[in-house]
Amino acid sequence: MSGTVFNNLELEILESLPIPIAVYDTEHNLLWANRAYQEAAGLSKGDVGGKKCWIARVSKEPCENCPVTSALQTGLPAEVEFTPPLTEDGQGTRGKWLVKVVPLIDKTGSITAAIETVCEMRSQKDTVEEVSGEAEENFETLAQSARDAIIIIDATGRVIYWNPAAERIFGYSCSEMMGQDVHEVLVPEELREQAREGFETFRKTGDGPVVGKVVELTAKHKSGALIPIEICVSPVQKHGTPCVLGIIRDIRERKNAEKALVESQKRFEQLSVLLNDVVWVAHADGSGLIDITPSCENLYGVPRERFFAKPDLWLEMVHPLDRHIAQASAEELFQKGKSEAEYRIVRSDGSVRWVLDRRSLLPNEPGDSKLIAGITTDITERKELQEKLQHQLEFVSWLYRAAEKLVEDFSLVEQARFACRAAVEAFGLTLAWLGKAEKDGSITLLAQYPEDISYPREIRVRWDESPEGQGPTGRAIRSGSPQVTEDISKDPRFSPWQDHALKSGKIASAGAFPLIARGNTFGTLNLYSDQIGVFAKERILQIQSFAHLAATALENARLYEESCSRIERITALRNIDLAITGSLDLRMVTKVALEEIRRQLHIDAASILVLDPFTQTLQYLDATGFDSKRISLTRIPLGRGVTGRAPLEKK
Repeated sequence: MSGTVFNNLELEILESLPIPIAVYDTEHNLLWANRAYQEAAGLSKGDVGGKKCWIARVSKEPCENCPVTSALQTGLPAEVEFTPPLTEDGQGTRGKWLVKVVPLIDKTGSITAAIETVCEMRSQKDTVEEVSGEAEENFETLAQSARDAIIIIDATGRVIYWNPAAERIFGYSCSEMMGQDVHEVLVPEELREQAREGFETFRKTGDGPVVGKVVELTAKHKSGALIPIEICVSPVQKHGTPCVLGIIRDIRERKNAEKALVESQKRFEQLSVLLNDVVWVAHADGSGLIDITPSCENLYGVPRERFFAKPDLWLEMVHPLDRHIAQASAEELFQKGKSEAEYRIVRSDGSVRWVLDRRSLLPNEPGDSKLIAGITTDITERKELQEKLQHQLEFVSWLYRAAEKLVEDFSLVEQARFACRAAVEAFGLTLAWLGKAEKDGSITLLAQYPEDISYPREIRVRWDESPEGQGPTGRAIRSGSPQVTEDISKDPRFSPWQDHALKSGKIASAGAFPLIARGNTFGTLNLYSDQIGVFAKERILQIQSFAHLAATALENARLYEESCSRIERITALRNIDLAITGSLDLRMVTKVALEEIRRQLHIDAASILVLDPFTQTLQYLDATGFDSKRISLTRIPLGRGVTGRAPLEKK
């Protein structure tokens, strides 16, 4: 049989099963039975072969409604309940069996055998009592050790079971709660009517708002305090009586934690917005962003949702020239566990911002995916301040070098030339000229740079209230503060010089900076650019600082030249005095006097005329520097011409 129906492995498996299994041929003869079947039927191994199915089941006659017959005839599974009699030796079981038979059909469709399985059927009462006893014991064990409150109430809503966790959560002992109306004691007054209606619905229909669901509600503690709870209600039978089982969890700690978390998150987001910091967390494998603070919208200028939809959006917004910095920082993160980099981003509106990007790999549990936490800070203002400080430092260094240069030479003209050239080169301008303010309201040109531009030599500028004094130069001297014309073509006050300026092709805007030293205005430093609007506030302050430095140097040079001139005049007077006292020869005295006059006045020729009181004429006495001797014939009537009026007016 074993070779025709089952192979050896299948037989070993069937033999080891605890379920009674037997195989019958088409004549109802027992072919094979496993050990469990032999024990159940009281058969020995030698008794198996050849027995009819009803004999094997300890019966003297064929069974009514035999399942083997049915299966063999119909080719369909069959089953029957069977109560075998006691064996002759009194062994065996009187219990009821459930016999199931399945036909075996070969490849041709023919029925070759039938497989029978037998299960002992115990009485429902015995089973229920056994299960109920075990369940009661297990329930009590679990309920006593449970962290959740387990409460059972009867059909009237009164407590019939109250575990230790319920005592801890609600503050009532078991003895206090037994027989109490649970709605009256635990439900807040404003919710009590609603709870009673729900319970009444449950009694009538077996359904309700909290039946078979986990619902958050509010309950009342013995102290009167309201506590948040989670409750799940189910119908149960206790000793055959319908009851309601409620499992209740105290969620105060969770609610407090949730509230603290929400408040913390809110404070964190407010702080991040206040600090302009963007805080984010992402998967290290690049699969997506987990969270990012709303401040990202202020920094990047794009909606927060776009960062979730496109994880590499941040890299796309990095300035193309700085993208390699951001990528290198990302690589460093995986090598060292953290990274930090400064780079520029281009916002959605096209503006450029500087950011500080700090990242760290977060520690993770074994098997969990790695996370990256990052803080992106807007450092644009810091960068701009650093750049501004660097420019200021460079300017101060340049100003110091300029000061050294200005004190090298006490020549007024040379210092004026240096000031013009330095201003053009340092501030990126096209023209500079320096003018000295004269007492009569005119401006004297001292120097210019570059010298090949004729504009300063072609114009007439004053600092009084005349039309030529209404330009930036005149206004700067009168006000003592810088004056700027942003666009010379649109400022009517610049009209006297507009044609010359536009003709030069080098002038579009102009600025005049007063040269003030020791409270006195020496003149102005006049600067020009071929661009409109180049005189920004910061540049004006820098130029004025240089102008003050130049003014001091120019004033010192002026005082030096005046001092030298006075010394020379004194020396000249001394030489004349020595000539007068050391010689009685008038010609010798006049000769010395004429040479000193030529030298002090920087003139080519000079003559001395004396007044003849009798003829009232000025007559030649001596002369020097004249090519012709006809000067000796000079006779000028008193009062005629400039020379004739000088003695009369004494000036």
